[in-house]
Amino acid sequence: MSFESAKVLGGVGSILVVLSMIPHAWPLGVVGLILLLIALRELSRYYGDPSIFDNALIAVILAVIGLLIGGLVVAAAVLAVMPPMGVHFPMVGMAMHWSVSLASVLIFFLVLFGIAVVSAVFFRRSLYTLAWQSGEDLFRVAGLLYLIGAVLVIAFGVGLLIILVAFIVMAVAFLTLRPRAEGAAF
Repeated sequence: MSFESAKVLGGVGSILVVLSMIPHAWPLGVVGLILLLIALRELSRYYGDPSIFDNALIAVILAVIGLLIGGLVVAAAVLAVMPPMGVHFPMVGMAMHWSVSLASVLIFFLVLFGIAVVSAVFFRRSLYTLAWQSGEDLFRVAGLLYLIGAVLVIAFGVGLLIILVAFIVMAVAFLTLRPRAEGAAF
């Protein structure tokens, strides 16, 4: 794959991740993430620095693990509050069920938050390395915004807006990326 193809894939992938925020368009985000990983793999080869792709891959794996754990915890919490068919709990028993379920959901959010921040650290590392190798500082900006957004997700979704901006900056960075001059080293 050529350098030009990799940068276009990265730009399109970043844009698709942004578009996945539209209701019911999450498949665009999955496709965008795959394109982004392919682009990072190719740019990792182009610059001869495997850490660009490796850190991004670790970030995605952690995010998927977080989502799987989250799904399981939410399913368990829902099942925990549902009484067996035909059985009615007295009010005390029902309150106990709800408090256990709420505690499970709270633990889920804390674990998911921790995994999201660690994942963001790895993704930032990938983008910082790409910025250093390519000389395109917008990747550094996108990495920092992504990390800040992941930390601020807990603040009523403010972080999601910042993450969206990070992917827009990342798209611009990919699409304005220039091949390195022969003999130039960063």
